[in-house]
Amino acid sequence: MIELNICEIVAQKLGFKVKNVYDSLMLIDQGATVPFVARYRKEVTGGISDVDLNHVIDEYHSLENFISRRNTILKEIESQGKLTEDLKNQIMSADSLSTLEDLYRPYKPKKVTRGSKAKKAGLEPLAEIILNGEEFESVLSSFANVEAGYDTDKKILQGALDIIAENISDEPSFRAYIKKRMYKIGKIESTLADKTKDPKEKFSNYYNKTFEIGKIKPHSFLALNRGRNEEILKVKYIFPDDEIADFIAFKTYKKENKNSEILKETIIDSYERLIKKSVTTDIDNELFSNAEQLSLKTFEKSLYEILMRPPYHANRILGFDPGFHHGCKLAVIDGTGKVLDTAVIYPTITEKAKLSSIKPFVDLLKKYHVEMIALGNGTATRESEDFINMALEQVPNCGYEVISEDGASIYSVTELAKKEFPNFDPNLRSAVSIARRLLDPLSELVKIEPSGLGVGQYQHDITKKLLEEHLENVVINAVNKVGVDVNTASISLLSYISGLSKTLAQNIVDYIKENGKITDRKEFLKIKGFGPKAFENAAGFLRVDGKNPFDKTSVHPESYELAANILKDLNVNYPKEKEKLENVSEKNLLELASKYKVDTIKIKDIIDDLSSPSRDPRGEAMVWKRDAKIRDIKDLVVGTNIEGVVRNITDFGVFVDLGVHVSGLIHISEISKDFVDKEHIHQYVKIGEKVLVKIIGVDIGKERISLSLKQVDKTL
Repeated sequence: MIELNICEIVAQKLGFKVKNVYDSLMLIDQGATVPFVARYRKEVTGGISDVDLNHVIDEYHSLENFISRRNTILKEIESQGKLTEDLKNQIMSADSLSTLEDLYRPYKPKKVTRGSKAKKAGLEPLAEIILNGEEFESVLSSFANVEAGYDTDKKILQGALDIIAENISDEPSFRAYIKKRMYKIGKIESTLADKTKDPKEKFSNYYNKTFEIGKIKPHSFLALNRGRNEEILKVKYIFPDDEIADFIAFKTYKKENKNSEILKETIIDSYERLIKKSVTTDIDNELFSNAEQLSLKTFEKSLYEILMRPPYHANRILGFDPGFHHGCKLAVIDGTGKVLDTAVIYPTITEKAKLSSIKPFVDLLKKYHVEMIALGNGTATRESEDFINMALEQVPNCGYEVISEDGASIYSVTELAKKEFPNFDPNLRSAVSIARRLLDPLSELVKIEPSGLGVGQYQHDITKKLLEEHLENVVINAVNKVGVDVNTASISLLSYISGLSKTLAQNIVDYIKENGKITDRKEFLKIKGFGPKAFENAAGFLRVDGKNPFDKTSVHPESYELAANILKDLNVNYPKEKEKLENVSEKNLLELASKYKVDTIKIKDIIDDLSSPSRDPRGEAMVWKRDAKIRDIKDLVVGTNIEGVVRNITDFGVFVDLGVHVSGLIHISEISKDFVDKEHIHQYVKIGEKVLVKIIGVDIGKERISLSLKQVDKTL
């Protein structure tokens, strides 16, 4: 059941209307999928995108879990008979899990501690005497408890002080103050722990560095975290110790307290032994969680751009998986992705081997009339590129494109790859995958675990389950944005379609094998497991080339009658006269919406879908040809312009492939002359985009290339 009060908080936080959030979540709770709701229920969502709907769901569940934990804590404290009205108000006002747990700490069942042991031995009254500034030496012996181990004045006094120390540690206001001060003036100090574990000095920027906790960038914290985990860096939190001790003292006892000296020592003991480490862990976890959430958003955008790279329409493509001693693996595919031929050549070992490989390679290109070569960007890419350029002098109608190999080797050894190509070795499967990535990136990349596609520099530092969930949502959004031809789509692609499971995707493929091509969307209901709900969620995203022209579009079957009426009212003979739909006036839209009592946006969506049934939201493919003179990082000249392709986008900048084995970095400050916020980098550049950049720094030893977009001299 969706709770309205939680929806109100979510709506306020994310900037949506409460009704839209509530109604959208109700639909999803009743079995509708995010892609279906975002695409076909805009009158309900108010236009909330699929990406934002996923954020709404995440936020709702997070708040739901928070409220559940809060209720559990309230019940537990109430069962102890210690829930005062003031404490209840504090708990109800808590705005984070960390604050909630701090408030619960004094009442939380504990394992045996020095303080709990002393309380059990009856030393609590003695602790009160000391706190009140009363004389205590003369009464120590009266609190003796031999069985509990408090048999001397020294042990009895220490027991009472342990109670005080533990009570100080459990005081929520002290922890709240310390955290607040740490975020304002606290620091993180990073030093080199073991240089032998960082031979390429990847973490050299963090060897001796101090960060303000309240200002540390997410990527910097993730870098510290990784360096610490790899035992390269030592990370230490710097607290304002004296200030904190003075604050606790001020709140714990009066200035004139006769026992102030011993209480000061107890406060320091409590702070150093019980509070500091715990608060450090809390802050560390909070910083990681914040960095994780922000990085996930960056990874989501990057993956979406990788998946939505435009397909390259060609009848013949050759996949070229470069290598040295094991050879370069070749695979020729047709316009449907079917493998026509494979080969292995050895052009990168010696000059003689290169020359002897030219003829068989050129013969292969000519035999199949190859239009484009997809060259993997792995080992021996530069050497292979030289070879390809030499060969293409004899095949002038053929070109080549360098393709990211990320995940290709992972895919090549999967059960899916083995099943598809049982007689191919893994490298030949990689060559096929590289070719298909140029032909149709989305269809091929869905076969690979999203985390294997190189979506971010610190993706492996993110909680694995969280990363997988978020990236899977991105794949689902991308696949459904494009839609699929149900008769040609792979099981991998179908399984990401709204409402389809892997089992149902397999059932669809099996049905087509047994019965031939599906010719009508109504036929989906004949497939095993394809019930009414699955039909509702999936039908609009599955294209069918059949008798009904609507089946080729993304118009949902539930709107076919409305679509037919719209065409009739607009006097359009569809699909012959579909171009007439391109200039429907706003007045017509309003009249149609009024006549059929539906939202204007629904009318507009139907008309847009009918006017461009084969429109691909991915656009047209772009081919980048590298500068043949630039082969190595040593060939780069500071101050010159160079073309490259954006390969990755992070919170701190953009990585660009220049064709020299090492990607260059456009720091966020070098993207534009205007201020660029990390949240908006994707508005300036996109993964796969060709960019002209200026080389502003080269460090050959550390293999670092600094680039600039804003400093490009267009006169060069």
